[in-house]
Amino acid sequence: MDLAVCPNLHSIAQTEVCRWLIKRKAYEVRLEDECRRKNIQFREHVTSYVACFSDKQLLRTMIWKIRGEPEDMSEQILKDKLQDIAKKPMNDVDPDLKSLFDDIEFNMREEDATMRAADYMTACWERIDVRGAGEFLRTPDIRKRMYTSLLNQLPGKVSEYTKDAFKKKWHPVDF
Repeated sequence: MDLAVCPNLHSIAQTEVCRWLIKRKAYEVRLEDECRRKNIQFREHVTSYVACFSDKQLLRTMIWKIRGEPEDMSEQILKDKLQDIAKKPMNDVDPDLKSLFDDIEFNMREEDATMRAADYMTACWERIDVRGAGEFLRTPDIRKRMYTSLLNQLPGKVSEYTKDAFKKKWHPVDF
């Protein structure tokens, strides 16, 4: 049977893991679609995370903090570990907040304001994941700077009004 093939993971470097997770998601979507069309069970044909490692020794090295053998490890544990790698700041260097949201803009052609805001925030969160800023943005002070940066992207007077209201109401403990 000719089905989609899962890409192999050759490195646990953050950029490689991020790229691989994107390819893995695309693989799962493609395989699920193929299985639906051919009327076969997706779970029987999906390649496990462990099987995607081109080097089992690399897998063993990656999970040194996790007890047990790689072969006995559950898929969810490995998936969570890869997600953790992808979300940590690369080499413990803080992401550049000033350029983090550059070139993300509101789609002013969208008539519904709620949809415009939702699309914008989705694009921002995707950028946060891709750039590995998730862990970094957990502190209240950094979140305040991030949201201020987002408000700077709003058009004209809307930006000024929302920034003023934001400054008056911000309290990092309650957020």
